[in-house]
Amino acid sequence: MSIEIIERFFFWSMIINSAIYIVSSLATIFARGFICSLLKTVFDFDKKESLKAVQNYLSHYKLFITVFNFTPWIVILIIQ
Repeated sequence: MSIEIIERFFFWSMIINSAIYIVSSLATIFARGFICSLLKTVFDFDKKESLKAVQNYLSHYKLFITVFNFTPWIVILIIQ
């Protein structure tokens, strides 16, 4: 497997994961009531717990994108 294929893999993985993150963030902003009611139904969270859980999810997801997609992609670009 060539370094170019690995570099493209990390690049597209980062793009796809970033798109999922952006859609999730926009859904949190514009559909907050729906998300809170969904989490109340599924996990019996109140509104405060729901918003905290979503914020926790988004912060972890952004960290994982940075650590597992962005950083390896930058490293590959540097070593090429």
